[in-house]
Amino acid sequence: MAPAQSVTAESSAAAAGSGVTAAAPCRKAASANGDTVRLWYCNGTGGTKRGYHGQALLNKAGNEITLRSSSGTVMTRTRITYTGVLHRWFNTKTIPGPGPFRACTGHMGATGTCTRLAR
Repeated sequence: MAPAQSVTAESSAAAAGSGVTAAAPCRKAASANGDTVRLWYCNGTGGTKRGYHGQALLNKAGNEITLRSSSGTVMTRTRITYTGVLHRWFNTKTIPGPGPFRACTGHMGATGTCTRLAR
């Protein structure tokens, strides 16, 4: 799932014009740095895995996005090898709850910007 794209899901009833909309499978639990670092919670519907994942807009090889527990333990890490003028969205793996978690950027193991802890 790519939460950088639309994460709203409309039911067939909404498409039929009843005005009823299904809940989105993912919600942004926290963000930082002008919304370029995000913590997402997905409920397991709409093809998503249930749990939390981090997301960041990055453009330099060696940059990384991590998902950390409340004690600071790195639960999962995605290190990028892409370098380019344009930034791209990168995601961590999804970790099942209960949380709280935070998403952090960094470079080669050094922590940069983090979201607040959230569930």
